[in-house]
Order: sequence, then structure tokens, then C-alpha cells
Amino acid sequence: MKIFFNYINLIPNGNLEEQCNLFATKGLEDHKWAFNNIIKFLQYQKERVEKTEITAMSAHFKIKRPIMCSAIGKYLRYFPGVV
Repeated sequence: MKIFFNYINLIPNGNLEEQCNLFATKGLEDHKWAFNNIIKFLQYQKERVEKTEITAMSAHFKIKRPIMCSAIGKYLRYFPGVV
């Protein structure tokens, strides 16, 4: 989660709970912002795999955690048609 939130510059030095809450709040205000940041992060990880900077398994774990975040889960419940 920290990797995702730091990637999108969401309170880079904040704690995880603050980052989750802010993501959920901002996502509710602007669902396109949240969706676009998730897509950018996924694309970034895909490019890292293609450049062999990381393995596909590493990317899987870096992607799986942000998607499983309760903040994203809360967000997706409000906007089920976004994904």
C-alpha cells in the first residue's frame, strides 16, 4: 500500500491509515482521479516487468496489495461501474 500511495504522492511521509483515508475521501470526490491513479500504477508496474526491473511475481504482490486495500474497497462500493 505504501508503495502505491507514495507512487501517487499521497502524503509520502504519512502513515498508512492517513493515506488510506485520504485516498478514500479524494476518490469519493473524484472517482476518475482514483481510477486513473490505479491505472497509472498498474501501467508503471507492467513497464517495470517488461524492462525486467522486477519479476512478474514481484509486480503481482505490489499490485495485489493496493487493490485489496480497504480504502479502495470502500471506494469501489460507491462506484461499482468504474472498474
